Amino acid sequence: MICIAGKNEIAVFGVKLLISKGINNNDVVVLTNKNDKGVAHDWQPSFKKYCNDNGIKEVELEDLYEINDLIFISLEYDRIIKTDLFRTKQLFNIHFSLLPAYKGMFTSVHPILRGEKKSGVTLHEIDNGIDTGFIIDQIEFDIPFGTTGLELYNSYIKYSEELLKKNIDSIINNKCESKPQSLENASYFSNKTIDFKSIKINFYKTCFEVCNYVNAFSFRPYQLLSYQNVKISKAIPRHIKSVNKPGTLILENDFLFEISTIDYNVNLLKDNLENILDKASKNDLELIKTYFDLGFNLNEKNDKGWNALIVACFNGSFEVVKFLLENNISNVNDSNNKETSVLMYAMTNASKTGNLSILEYLLHKGADYKHFDLNGFDIFHYATEYKNQSVINFLSNYK
Repeated sequence: MICIAGKNEIAVFGVKLLISKGINNNDVVVLTNKNDKGVAHDWQPSFKKYCNDNGIKEVELEDLYEINDLIFISLEYDRIIKTDLFRTKQLFNIHFSLLPAYKGMFTSVHPILRGEKKSGVTLHEIDNGIDTGFIIDQIEFDIPFGTTGLELYNSYIKYSEELLKKNIDSIINNKCESKPQSLENASYFSNKTIDFKSIKINFYKTCFEVCNYVNAFSFRPYQLLSYQNVKISKAIPRHIKSVNKPGTLILENDFLFEISTIDYNVNLLKDNLENILDKASKNDLELIKTYFDLGFNLNEKNDKGWNALIVACFNGSFEVVKFLLENNISNVNDSNNKETSVLMYAMTNASKTGNLSILEYLLHKGADYKHFDLNGFDIFHYATEYKNQSVINFLSNYK
């Protein structure tokens, strides 16, 4: 018996990975987090809803204690595990940091606040401590200056999937090798280390510190910091020496505030996500380029999981699509909250308009026509629903 415990995309990925390995549905059970109501997919997939929709059995933690051959994998699970209550010793967790550093909470915030240049994900055994178990494997990745908390979280998800995929056979076959964590460079942060109700920008800091502070707390599904009651999506250094008192407003326009700090001016980018999506829908390449040149993240998504590329494909904005992909800004295999892919949106547009240009271009750029969404449907299913025979015939050539 294998149990996946947790939430969001990473837990859904864990179940899908097991099924792809030939593990029978009856041999997979799940534990979902308390705040997952299973009603609808939000900014991340609902693990509970996905399992309910796909016939994966949900259990309580106590149901697992007496299973001798249990393999337990925690993927963002929200409860502390007491290992002595289990008969099995095969208890694993993926933690969002390069252990032994950043044990505990808020691993998408603390490394950015402290100006770390690298982070990573760690597969480790679960013991009775907090992220203190023996390490099995890790993947390290860079944190470029200017990374936001949400961007760092998305990197954790991406590399955790790679880490789990790399080690799943060893986990299933009980062949994992591990080593103790070093006591050097170890750190721990509890849920009391940050009071999210009191976060506020302090310009009596260096530009570097202000950027890190604003960007660390830039996590759209939960919060964006504000300046003069305007939400800020990101902070970027201006590279101009500050000559005014820290906190002095130097410039304001539709895109940003420029403000002095202790050493260099900083640009606070106003939240322009809805404007970016609007310009993408209208194929306004000039303004899309302006947003990009100013440092806006064109891959940010709204509450539906739509970003500029998805909107451009859905609306047939070919010039914007080409700009985003030719400049390696966006991922040709991106998807929304329900894992509806970029290619599926392009297919919808082609089915409605008869114009196959974007669809053909995406496939040329490596779009995955075999992708399945959270409903278990692929692009051919939806193309059949639209009944555009030209699109169906075109896609059939790729089967």
